[in-house]
Amino acid sequence: MKKRFQIIALLLVLPLWSFSQKKLSIGVNTNAMVSFMRVTTQFPDKAMENGELGFGYSFGFHFHYLIYEEAFLRTGLDYQKRNSRYKYDGPVYNGNNFLVPDGILQFDFDLSSIGIPIEFGYKLKSKKEQINYIVGFGTVLNLKLKTKTKVVLVQGQTDSGFISFGRMQADESLVTVGIFGGIEIVMNKKLRLTIEPNIRFTPNDFDLGLYETDAWTSMEAGLTLRVR
Repeated sequence: MKKRFQIIALLLVLPLWSFSQKKLSIGVNTNAMVSFMRVTTQFPDKAMENGELGFGYSFGFHFHYLIYEEAFLRTGLDYQKRNSRYKYDGPVYNGNNFLVPDGILQFDFDLSSIGIPIEFGYKLKSKKEQINYIVGFGTVLNLKLKTKTKVVLVQGQTDSGFISFGRMQADESLVTVGIFGGIEIVMNKKLRLTIEPNIRFTPNDFDLGLYETDAWTSMEAGLTLRVR
């Protein structure tokens, strides 16, 4: 695994390094994100279903290359972790086995991956020399690392507060696309801070192992901080 990441990093660096090094800068970044799980199903009994907010984060490094004074390209490597959550309120079954006559289940999916962004941006100068505005769009290649699933009985009675649904699966999208904007603050000649709100299209699908239920997340909003 470590060797694979080293190869990916090398492939990212070499094309950029072949350009003028005066136009290339390296930075670090961190991102907080929020998404909402949506669910459609036809329950055999009366029940309530609720998609919940999911939270996540990422951090990594990026290469920033100036195409010309206003336009730039970015790429890099990020470690990404996302959580998605769904709650079910009603009779609880596991296959043909009746477990709880009336309970509330909480389904959690934790997804971890490596993200490789490729982004194009444009810089708009403001009246203040220390501040620039930026807008752009891009895509992220998501390389899946690990998926953790958990079901907790938050209301009701069983021998254990945990219930197993063997079919719980998550299909993380290989590619996400999005747009971003924000401000770039020139701290000094060698240091710049960027604050970027962003929105991404993230078509992730989930199998809850519960009746005929379709669950997915389609959009993700985030805030990225960059220093370079």
